[in-house]
Amino acid sequence: MSHLARDLRLALRALVRRPGYAIVAILSLSLGIGANTTIFSLVNAVEFRGLPYRNVDQLVDLHETSVTELCAGCGVGTSYPGFLEWRAGLRAVSGLAGYAEQPVLLAGAESAERVTGAVVSADLFPLLGVAPASGRAIVAADDRAGGEPVVVLSDDLWRRSFGRDTALLGTTVRINGVAHTVVGIMPPRFHFPEFAQLWLPLGPAIDRFPPGNRDLGVIARLKDGATVEQADAELRAIAARQAAEHPATNARWSAEASLYRRALANETGSFFRVLLGAVGFVLLIVCANVANLSLARASGRRREMAIRTALGASRRRLVWQLLVESVMIGLAGGGLGLLIAAWGIDAARAAITTQVPLWIEFGMDWRVLAFSLVVSVATGVLVGLVPALRASRPDLQLDLKDGTAAATAGRPLGRLRASLVVAEVSLALVLLSGAGVMIKTFLRVHRPDMGYDTHGLLVGDVSLLGTRYDDPRQAGVFGMQLAERLAAIPGVRNAAVERSEFIAGFGASDQRITVDGLAETPAAGSPRFASAVSPGYLKTLGLTQLAGRDFDAADAAGGANVVIVNEKVARALWPGAPAVGRRIKLGGPASNRPWLTVIGVVSNVGGSLLAASHEQTRMPYAYVPLAQWPGRGLSIRVRAANGEPMALARDVERAVHELDRDQPLEHVSTMERELAEAVWPVRLYAVFLSSFAAFALVLAAIGIYGVISHSVTQRTHEIGVRVALGASRARVLSMVIGQGAVLAGLGAVLGLAGAVGLTRVLRAMLFGTSPVDPPVLLGVALVLGVVALFATWLPARRAMAIEPMTALRYE
Repeated sequence: MSHLARDLRLALRALVRRPGYAIVAILSLSLGIGANTTIFSLVNAVEFRGLPYRNVDQLVDLHETSVTELCAGCGVGTSYPGFLEWRAGLRAVSGLAGYAEQPVLLAGAESAERVTGAVVSADLFPLLGVAPASGRAIVAADDRAGGEPVVVLSDDLWRRSFGRDTALLGTTVRINGVAHTVVGIMPPRFHFPEFAQLWLPLGPAIDRFPPGNRDLGVIARLKDGATVEQADAELRAIAARQAAEHPATNARWSAEASLYRRALANETGSFFRVLLGAVGFVLLIVCANVANLSLARASGRRREMAIRTALGASRRRLVWQLLVESVMIGLAGGGLGLLIAAWGIDAARAAITTQVPLWIEFGMDWRVLAFSLVVSVATGVLVGLVPALRASRPDLQLDLKDGTAAATAGRPLGRLRASLVVAEVSLALVLLSGAGVMIKTFLRVHRPDMGYDTHGLLVGDVSLLGTRYDDPRQAGVFGMQLAERLAAIPGVRNAAVERSEFIAGFGASDQRITVDGLAETPAAGSPRFASAVSPGYLKTLGLTQLAGRDFDAADAAGGANVVIVNEKVARALWPGAPAVGRRIKLGGPASNRPWLTVIGVVSNVGGSLLAASHEQTRMPYAYVPLAQWPGRGLSIRVRAANGEPMALARDVERAVHELDRDQPLEHVSTMERELAEAVWPVRLYAVFLSSFAAFALVLAAIGIYGVISHSVTQRTHEIGVRVALGASRARVLSMVIGQGAVLAGLGAVLGLAGAVGLTRVLRAMLFGTSPVDPPVLLGVALVLGVVALFATWLPARRAMAIEPMTALRYE
C-alpha cells in the first residue's frame, strides 16, 4: 500500500508540473465518459434494473404469432379458450395467468377520471409473488362468471385519488358505472401490466375474449429446472393442434414463449443499445485525442525517462508509473463525467415525450457507478499504455544529450500519431453518416403532408366508458349532440366528431371490402380503416370534395346507408368511371354489414407518418355517417377561427361535461403537436447522433490540427532549408495541407465501410430512407474535408511564415 501511495504522489506531482495537459485531458475524457454513462443509464433502466416481482428470470411471456403479411413476426395475446388450453397442456410451467389492459371510468373519488385498469385471473398476483400491502388480492371466487364485482387499487392511485384513506377497504367505488368493492391495495411500485392502476377479475369479462380474439395476454412461471426452450416447444405443439382442430380461427397461427424481461426490454432496449454503440465511438475518438496528447508529452519526457533508467529504474517500473498517471486522469475525467451524466439523464428524460412504463426509472444506481468506474480505468489504461511503452524504452546515449531526442523520435512518433488521427477521422465519418441519414429521415417525417390542413386544429378523445354506452345508439346520440355543441362555441370555425374502426381484420388474412359488380376487390382500393363522422367533418379537416356531396342531417339512423370514399379508392375500384352511385360493403361477401351507396369522393389523406415513401402515405379510406355507424371511442376535431386552437380547450371540455359530467376529455392537443410527438423516437435519435457527430467532428479537427502543428514544429529546420534553397511559400503551403489531406482521405476511406455498417443497424429507425445514401455520404465527406482543411490551414500558415535564418538556427 505504501508503494501505491508513493506512486500516486509521484503521479500527482508530475501532473501538477504540467497542468495544461492534465486539464485538457480530464475535460476531454469527462465529456466522453459522461456521454457514455448517460446512455448506459438509459440501457440500465430498461434492461438491468430489478422488476418488483419474485424470481423474474423464471417469468415467461406466452403469445401467439402469425405468419401472414398482415402480422408477420408480431406477437399478440390469445383468446380465453386458448388460455385454458395452454393452462391444461403446458408441463414446463408451474402456473399461468391471463390479463388484459383496458381503460375504465373510475368514480368515487373527488371526480370521475379515466384510468388504465386491467382484468386479471386470480393466479396473477401469486404467480408474480406480490401480495397486497393491505386487504386481499383477487381470489378464485371472484374470478368466475357472475362473481361479485371487486377491485384492487394500486398504491399511487390510492394516494392520488383517495388521499391515502385507510378506511377505503370494504367500501365501493363505481367503475364504468358499476359499484365495485375495494378489497385490496397493492404495494408501491407494483404495476402489471405496465400501466395498470387497478385490477378487476377476469372471469366476469371472459365474453370479451372469444375464439379468434387475441387480446388476452398470458404470463407463466417456469418450473424449477425447466427452460424457456422447453416451454416454447410445448406451446408450439399446442398451437399446431389448435390450428388443425380450429382452422377457422387458428389457421396460419402459431405461438411462442420468451423470457418476460427480454420481451419487455426488446424494443426500447435495442433503441438505447444502438445509441450506446454510437457514443462508444465518441469515447474512442476522445481516447485517440488524449493518447495523441500523451504521446507528445511522452516525447518531451524522454530525457526524464533516460535519467530514471540510468539510475536503475526498470522498464516495468516506468510503465507502471506512467499508467498510474493516465489512470488518475481517467478517474478524474470519470468523476467529472458523472456530473455531466446527471445532467444528461435529466435532459434525456425530458426529451422522451411518450409515456414510459413505471418499471423504468431513469437515474444512477450501483450499476451505472460501476460502469463509470470501469470505463474510467479502462480509458486511462487505453490512452496511457502506448505512450508508456514508448517512453519506457529510452535510448540512453541519445536521450541524455539535449536537443537530439526530438529529432530522433520525431518520425516514428509522427507515424503513430498520424495513425491515431486517421482512426479519429474514420470514426467521425461513421457518426456523421449515421447522423446524416437520421436527420434526413426526421426532415422527411416531422412535417408530413397529411392531405389536409393541420394548422389551427384542436384534437381530443372521449372514450365513452360506462354501462350507459353499452348501447351503441346512446354513443351515437352523444356524438351527434357533441358535434353540434362544439360547432356553436365562439371562435370555432368548424367542428366534427369521428370514430375510426379497423375493418381489414387481423391475423389469418387482410380482409377486403365487397364491391358490387366486382368479383375480386383490388388491394389498392380496399380500405383498411373507415371513419364514422358527423356532418361537417370533411370541411373541418379541409378535404376537397371531388365529386358528389358531403354528409348532412338527412343521413341519419334509419335512412339510406351511404358512404364517401377517397380518390384512391375511386380510381382503384372504378378507373375512368364515376364512383358516385356505386355500392360497396365494408366487409366480406358473407358479412352482415349493409350495402352502402357512394354519395361522394374526396381528396386523399395521409396514412402512417413513418411510411417509407410519399405514395405510401396515401391510403384508401372510407367515411360513413356517425349516426348510421355509432360506437364508443370518439375523437373530436375543432378548427379554430383565429388559428389558436388551445384557447378553445376549456370550452370544448365544458361542452363534453354538459352532456355527461362523468366523461373526461383526454389527450387534448393540437394536431401539429400530435404529429410531432408521433415521431419523437426519430427526433431523439437524430438529436443524439447529431450531438455525438458534432463532438466527434470537433475532436477529429483538433486531432488533425495537433498532428500537423507538431509536424510543422518538428520540420521547422527542414522547411527553413527548403525555403533557403528556393521553395516558394505556396509550395510550403501545399506540402503541409497535403499532409492533412492524406490523413483526412485515409480516414474517410476507412470510415465509409463503418458508415455502411452503422446505417444498416439504424435501418429500423429510417422508415424508408436508404441506409446507404450516396448524397448523405458525399455530404458528410465534404463536411469532413472542409473541417480537415481548416484544421490544416492554421499550422500551414505558420509554416509559410518561417524565416530561413531562424529555422536554420532551430536545432
